[in-house]
Amino acid sequence: MERMSTSKRVCVITGATGGIGLATAIAMARRGHALRVIGRSLAKLEATRSALAKETSDVAVLRADLSSLASVRACASELLARDEPIHVLINNAGVWHP
Repeated sequence: MERMSTSKRVCVITGATGGIGLATAIAMARRGHALRVIGRSLAKLEATRSALAKETSDVAVLRADLSSLASVRACASELLARDEPIHVLINNAGVWHP
């Protein structure tokens, strides 16, 4: 994959398909960042892309199940293949154990 050219600062956010993560992604988009959003559900990722499109055209979604090391590695490979710097990393994904 060829280098993705962006003059914006690149922000990678996990868990941005809802709640605090989505609010953070919207705030980062409003600040002019390029977004790379990581989530588990393709449907939620596409809804997130649509929501963020109102704020920025520079958003990419990547699927990763953070409970699977193989999935995390595949996502990391996809990020590396973009050949762009990561200026901001927001690890928002979490687990709740009732």
